[in-house]
Amino acid sequence: MMSKDYVELTDQETIDLLTRAWAKQTEMLDLLEAAWGIIANSYGGDWDLASPQSGWKEAAERWRDEYHALLPEPSIEAGLVEVDDADRT
Repeated sequence: MMSKDYVELTDQETIDLLTRAWAKQTEMLDLLEAAWGIIANSYGGDWDLASPQSGWKEAAERWRDEYHALLPEPSIEAGLVEVDDADRT
């Protein structure tokens, strides 16, 4: 069995590493959002205009579904979801 060597990080190194990872993740999510904008607006937003033989609409729907599955749920606390006062408990 192979032993693994681990490097101990200082608190600041850990913070820096996590900050860079968060920035990279944000950058990747921004690119996915841009790709979704392009796909969603293809054919003027009317995917039914795509040739059925091309399989484009089905591929776009699969991409959309997988993209949306990656997104976090909207958060009431973050103000991303509107809630009527009647819905609050």
